[in-house]
Amino acid sequence: MNQQYLINLKNPEWSAKRKVVLKRDSYKCRNCGSPNNLVVHHRQYHKQPDSGKYCNSWDYKLKYLITLCSQCHINGHLKFKIKHL
Repeated sequence: MNQQYLINLKNPEWSAKRKVVLKRDSYKCRNCGSPNNLVVHHRQYHKQPDSGKYCNSWDYKLKYLITLCSQCHINGHLKFKIKHL
């Protein structure tokens, strides 16, 4: 992970969006149902059309965010390529 991404994870706007996603998904992994070691995963990464920079995590629509446990998150990255739009 790059330094800016780690900084963004501590942003209050991301913390608020993350809480919304976790609550929507009943604080469980949407893949296996585990309530442990949860992360909020981007289904796709979007870039801003004018600058080409990635959008801030907290600006994503909820449909592009999903709760996964850390193991399902790792397995998903190994199995699937994430779209960069």
